[in-house]
Amino acid sequence: MAFVRRLSNSICAICMIGAATAVAGLVILILTEIVLRSVFSSSLLVTEEVAGYLVSAAILLALAPTFKDGAMIRLTLVSDRLGKRQQRALELCMTLVALGFALFWARYILRATLKLFDRGATSYGVVPFPLWLPEAVALFGVSALALILLFHGLSLLLPTPSTTKGASDHGI
Repeated sequence: MAFVRRLSNSICAICMIGAATAVAGLVILILTEIVLRSVFSSSLLVTEEVAGYLVSAAILLALAPTFKDGAMIRLTLVSDRLGKRQQRALELCMTLVALGFALFWARYILRATLKLFDRGATSYGVVPFPLWLPEAVALFGVSALALILLFHGLSLLLPTPSTTKGASDHGI
């Protein structure tokens, strides 16, 4: 489990760096657009498009670390009324359902990314932006979430002592 813990920490660190970079890029992009419009009566002409890519990158890259750190909103109306064994079984079932959705989503994004790459599709904006790039970032974020969900499911099946709090209570 130590290898799984190190791998999940590395994946989440990469995702957090990517999400933070996307947010920083978004701030710089918006500030640049504000200065250009206010001072120079000009525009980048791609701000809306690139801002959309950066927002989606920040959100999708933040999913895995958010889940791992136990920061996702959880509805515990039912699970709070169950015993420890039933809570663990319900957690495992919900993790498997979430993993199924994440894998389905990742498969769909992978197919779309490959199709866009093969066709050489670009955006219709002023600057033709390769559309497979934001799809590839989305694929990485969703795949990272699927891996963290898999690791969480394994930790529910093979519990280890943990010193952390949150969704990583089971050792991932």
